[in-house]
Amino acid sequence: MLLFFDCTYLDQDGTLTDSIAAVEAAWGKVAKDIGQDPAYVIAATHGKRAVDNLRQFKPHILDHQMDAEVQAFEETILYFADAFNKYGPGSETNTPTSA
Repeated sequence: MLLFFDCTYLDQDGTLTDSIAAVEAAWGKVAKDIGQDPAYVIAATHGKRAVDNLRQFKPHILDHQMDAEVQAFEETILYFADAFNKYGPGSETNTPTSA
């Protein structure tokens, strides 16, 4: 008996692809934007949802604005991941022009 599956793998937590450098670069950018120590913010955000971290570190964001903030943050991760893949280690520390 043959079984065929149509499926798509989605990796949003770094399980299939190591995204830690891009995620840490994005949280480092958030830290700089709010005047906090990047090492502290990066350490405090591990294992938590982006929305919960953004509520903690950017409490001025209103509930109706949060979806857009989470999306912008996730786009920042993609920017840094792309920069890392194109230009190598260290490039993820640059700031995205769209964020």
